[in-house]
Amino acid sequence: MMRCYLCDALSECRPYGPKGQGVCFSCAMSPEQKGATEMMFGKTLDACGEIVVIDDNGARPGTSKEMERILEGKNNAE
Repeated sequence: MMRCYLCDALSECRPYGPKGQGVCFSCAMSPEQKGATEMMFGKTLDACGEIVVIDDNGARPGTSKEMERILEGKNNAE
């Protein structure tokens, strides 16, 4: 838990504020902030590279082992 950069509420925050500051979900999805949130989320995904894993801790670069599992699942579906 941390304080939201925009509303100062104590909440679970993500680094989608104007300069990567932590913002709560309510502020991140507000009409005034949603575009900036989407842009920061996109930058986070781009920074992760080709393999992105999104879990309870946010987005992170995936491992080659995780990519193998993804490809194996895709091949099994065909």
